[in-house]
Amino acid sequence: MGDVLRDHVVKGTDIGMKIAQCQREGKLADDELVVKALQTHLQDTLSHYDKSEEITFVPFGYILDGFPRTLQQAEYLFMDSTHWPKRFEISFAVNIDVPDEICITKMLGRRRCKVCNESYNVADVNTSNGFVMPPKLPLPYPCQYCNMDQDWETRIDDTKDVMVRRLAEYHDKSLPVTNFFKDRDKLVTFTPFKGIADMQILQE
Repeated sequence: MGDVLRDHVVKGTDIGMKIAQCQREGKLADDELVVKALQTHLQDTLSHYDKSEEITFVPFGYILDGFPRTLQQAEYLFMDSTHWPKRFEISFAVNIDVPDEICITKMLGRRRCKVCNESYNVADVNTSNGFVMPPKLPLPYPCQYCNMDQDWETRIDDTKDVMVRRLAEYHDKSLPVTNFFKDRDKLVTFTPFKGIADMQILQE
């Protein structure tokens, strides 16, 4: 979901300008803004396929990372077709269960290269309770095309104070969302002890 919001910011859309203001203030974008950004993205994606003469059938499916974050966002997904198109119907939700301290460590390790336009993570997690999440670095390392000291940048809102505040807000809002999907028998809870390396387990 973050890529969808960032795309609006880069393109300078009305939605993107409002999102950028939230980022500068270290706040989460409000529900209506996020839903509008997502719907626009999905509709644009479908429009691309619908207009293609080379594609005769598209079994449309998608994964939303970081959405819904609030109960109101979750409720949008089950409203009538005028609010949420039937074609975008949600099958189930996945609750990724990771301790706060590990989330903060990995978020503070996020980097983006201005030259390669790639995302990396310099944080190395290895805990006594089984969490092993090595850094995500370019291969070969170090990168042959950029200067990591000069070209790698962090997001303006990637500070510990902002992370702690966001996590507190997240937990306050996420429990109703979790229960919302659980009550509808549409919730899967998963703990990725090895980070992205465990995603194959979730797929299976």
